[in-house]
Amino acid sequence: MITYNILGESMNKLDELMKDINENLVYPEDAKKNGIQGVVVVLFVVDKKGSIVAPRIFQSKFPVLNSAAIDVLFHLKPFEPGEHRGEKVNVYFYVPIQFRLDK
Repeated sequence: MITYNILGESMNKLDELMKDINENLVYPEDAKKNGIQGVVVVLFVVDKKGSIVAPRIFQSKFPVLNSAAIDVLFHLKPFEPGEHRGEKVNVYFYVPIQFRLDK
């Protein structure tokens, strides 16, 4: 399996991904009430068909944000599958998801 960091992708694709995440992210009510903000880094695999599989939390300081970070992944449009030497391959992605309250 090939490891791939989304932050190394082109800025246009990264901007599009972050826009999709922000549009679909549901801020947990408990976190809102308690003023909790932060970044959750999620790790997942994009399989040979472009689907997200095996999502998990890579880094997080606030567990109350974790399920929302995982849930938003399943609202994203399919990814383009990775390729290695002309064959479709599974690819790991690390994505930081920011939870920020508007003041």
